[in-house]
Amino acid sequence: MIAVKDNQPKLHRHIQRIAAQTKPTSCYIETEETRNRLATRTVEVFHDLDGIELSWVGIKSLIRVERTGTRAGKPYY
Repeated sequence: MIAVKDNQPKLHRHIQRIAAQTKPTSCYIETEETRNRLATRTVEVFHDLDGIELSWVGIKSLIRVERTGTRAGKPYY
């Protein structure tokens, strides 16, 4: 498992496109409230990887984790 952000710009664009154009195979949403913080995490798994960079051949799935919430009433991402 690797984390892809802007450190792999081409792969990051491919992943963003796949996530935008493909329905996830599975999705899990969790909301957690602690002290002055409310966090929501969304985990999505994608198995349809058409168009992924050929150098990443053999990759079986993508997992996207997104976190949003508020801390002391102010939003964070």
